[in-house]
Amino acid sequence: MVMDADHLPEMLARLKLTALRDRLDTLLDEAARRELSLRETLALLCEAEVAHREERRIQMGLGIAKFPFVRTLEGSEADFPVHAPAPYARTLCQNARDFPPK
Repeated sequence: MVMDADHLPEMLARLKLTALRDRLDTLLDEAARRELSLRETLALLCEAEVAHREERRIQMGLGIAKFPFVRTLEGSEADFPVHAPAPYARTLCQNARDFPPK
């Protein structure tokens, strides 16, 4: 079987490895710079694809969930020290769920 590097992006898309296809040159340059073996390079490529899919899964889940608002600790009235004991911080966070946002 003759390998043609020009068909690589097409094959990656067909295998649904689109994140890998989009970042292939960058990832291969990184592998060359780090002087990775073939096995290490393959691991780097797979890690990049897995990380992309995980991020996409989270983003799609957040979109599907359609949360009515975003809650963060910024701007909250919770006043506890940065190094508060875990049970105390956990109780404050649990109690915060009982109150609607302002």
